[in-house]
Amino acid sequence: MDLCEFNLQDLQGRATLIWKHGNFIEFREEEDSRIALYDMGSFFSEIWFDAEMRRVKKVIGFKSLQGLEPYLNSIIIDK
Repeated sequence: MDLCEFNLQDLQGRATLIWKHGNFIEFREEEDSRIALYDMGSFFSEIWFDAEMRRVKKVIGFKSLQGLEPYLNSIIIDK
């Protein structure tokens, strides 16, 4: 699967693909959201959870390194 195929899915479809095929990397917090970062092989994805409502509110996919910046201080890569 590539990023274009991923982005053609609706919110639930993207979330299902992440849960089936994604490799969890890290959580982060932002305002009222808890955001989970996943490696999808050829791109990264995030699931945004509404902490108060306890629901998925946004699912995005991206390839840019800029999208990883919020995680750089917390990710540890072992050789």
